[in-house]
Amino acid sequence: MAAVDPKAAEDAKTGERRLTITGLLDWLVEDGVVDAADAETMKKERRYYRGAQHPLSVIADQKWKSALPPGKPLTLEPLTEWLAPDRLNAIVERTRKGGGEIVNLLGTSAYYAPGAALAKMAEAVLLDSKLIVPVSTLLEGEYGLKDICFGVPVKLGANGVEQVIEFTLSDEERAMADKSVKIIRETMGALK
Repeated sequence: MAAVDPKAAEDAKTGERRLTITGLLDWLVEDGVVDAADAETMKKERRYYRGAQHPLSVIADQKWKSALPPGKPLTLEPLTEWLAPDRLNAIVERTRKGGGEIVNLLGTSAYYAPGAALAKMAEAVLLDSKLIVPVSTLLEGEYGLKDICFGVPVKLGANGVEQVIEFTLSDEERAMADKSVKIIRETMGALK
């Protein structure tokens, strides 16, 4: 059994670097959530690489059961809940400032990020890669919402949005979503 890379695990925890499959696997092993042998096999075989798919999604695709009792399946929802709230907050904050970061780095407008995102989404449809990505899509009951386009995680494939991925929202997350829905509906009403 290979040793856990403490630097990669710590980077994943603190948000100092991008989440990587190797870092997440090391962290999951360290926390006793994933069997070390399974993690090592996945790293060696590199069967997990599917373009720009999010590392948590790749791990969820393995259909492993948690090494911790009671051995529940490691789907996206428990893996997301497993991430430390401070790590999630760091991701949210970086996302909010992403456009400005690109402008500062490239010395150009913020058109690069939307263009790059659209290129990845088009590639996911053309290659049927089942990419999980946040998009604004028409909801038909998901998250308790109807007749509104709202940003949610989806699985993109040959048929476009093939699945809206629903997570259980905390009370705080639900309140933030409800606030956004209210603003969108008010804006839609003003346009009529």
